[in-house]
Amino acid sequence: MRLSVFLLLLILLSGCAIHPLGLSTAEWEAMTPAEQQQAREEQAAMDAERRRVREERQRQQQEAEQERAALRHNAAYGEVVECRLTQAQARMARREWHSVKDVAFAIHRDEPARRITLVQIDRPTRSQQVQVSFDGLNVRLCEWYDRHCTQLAGSERLFARGLSQVVQVNGLLEGQLECSFPRRHSFSRPH
Repeated sequence: MRLSVFLLLLILLSGCAIHPLGLSTAEWEAMTPAEQQQAREEQAAMDAERRRVREERQRQQQEAEQERAALRHNAAYGEVVECRLTQAQARMARREWHSVKDVAFAIHRDEPARRITLVQIDRPTRSQQVQVSFDGLNVRLCEWYDRHCTQLAGSERLFARGLSQVVQVNGLLEGQLECSFPRRHSFSRPH
């Protein structure tokens, strides 16, 4: 049975030859060998440009992450908050609630809001994202760009001791959010 299905797919795919520049088989066969070579070269140039753009985008993302990590590492006390989301559930496929793995993150007050990924416990291929931000006094979790948000509000003293509360992001996420300032000796207090 499997062999016959495989052979059928092989036959179907052999009839769907892929030619450079998205040309159809009829267009490809109507071209001279020199035109076909030119089409291959143009396709190769386009593929190389796509690869270059993709690699540049990845390089920029890595540099931005390194800058954010350095910002968090060199921050003064109170500029970075470390948080952990536990006992959480999120809406996944078919808008059903599923338990998600615990997730921890650190964010600097000058860092732009960013997305964190919540992974379904029993099906790691499913995930949901939530936006997180910190302004020095409030840790915000939002569905998307400040829509349907919840926040953990605290003072320097409360974050120094650690602050915890149940959070809900409208129809997307429910869980326990715990946040505190990191306890590192390298922090210097602002004057």
